[in-house]
Amino acid sequence: QPLYIEGGPSGPMIIAVTESNNVHALNATTGTVIWQRHLGTAVTSGLPCGNINPVGITGTPVVDLASRSLFFDALIDGTTKKHFIYSLNVDTGETNPGWPVDVNATATYNSMTFTSLIQEERGALALVNGIVYVAYSGYAGDCGTYHGWVVGIDINNPSNVHAWATTAIGGGIWGHGGVA
Repeated sequence: QPLYIEGGPSGPMIIAVTESNNVHALNATTGTVIWQRHLGTAVTSGLPCGNINPVGITGTPVVDLASRSLFFDALIDGTTKKHFIYSLNVDTGETNPGWPVDVNATATYNSMTFTSLIQEERGALALVNGIVYVAYSGYAGDCGTYHGWVVGIDINNPSNVHAWATTAIGGGIWGHGGVA
């Protein structure tokens, strides 16, 4: 879902993200590009199942107008396939200090460790009291021993990561509207 933001230095803008891990900021009046970013190669193969190809930025981002920050999850291909939660300055497209956050490296709950290879992020992100929340489920086809996860990151201190996961295998937070 595209986002509309008023009050930027270039006027009102539309932010749109893609499954190819592209982020575009467009002038909402003229449609001209304000800035754009490519954040890494999206995943096109090697997942145990799923119905999206490529898989990159799937869930709707969220904006914190007070800090002029955009938050979203991107699945990046590489030596391993990992979910990263990004924060970009909405006016410039630059990555904010301390971001992105590697979800594999930071999200744990009880004895469970987050594994991007079997976790999909579909729902919209939420921002409450300075914490950005990202919900995860499995890929279409229900492959692997995935759990539903909710990861929360302090937007002013991205090294402060909280996580919760369902104890049952195959649980998931599937709602496109995100965490309520």
